[in-house]
This record gives sequence, structure tokens and C-alpha cells, in this order.
Amino acid sequence: MDKINRAIVGELQKNSRTAFLDMARTVGVSEGTIRNRVGKLVKHGVIKRFTVELGAADRISAIVAVKTDANKSTPQLAKT
Repeated sequence: MDKINRAIVGELQKNSRTAFLDMARTVGVSEGTIRNRVGKLVKHGVIKRFTVELGAADRISAIVAVKTDANKSTPQLAKT
């Protein structure tokens, strides 16, 4: 991986939604260069996926229903 690819990956690690044009300005190459290199990085498995990280305000909540045996004590249920 050369200096430009490392810079691209670094920018994507900061914010994977960075526009290619903005990244090109930061890295000092054309938008087409960014587009081609990101495509190759994905194709060759250097970049496996782009992801989203949620902040505390956006946490996902769930309600879980658990069916238990009424004849077992809480410590017994916790072991299973």
C-alpha cells in the first residue's frame, strides 16, 4: 500500500461518508483517482466494509421476553 492509499484509508477511518471530492482535496489528488483507488481497495479486500457507529443518543433498545420454570429459584435460573 503506497502513501496515497494509506492517506485514503486514513480519511475513510475518520469518516467513511467523506465525499470523494473532499477526500481528493485533502489527499492532493483528483476525485477520479480517489474513486478508482477506493474501488481497487475494496476489490482486493483491503477495505472489507463501510460501517456506521451510533452515538449514545441513538442506541437501539429492545424488550426481551423470557419464559422460565416457576418452580426454580433465581440462582438456578441464572445458571441455565
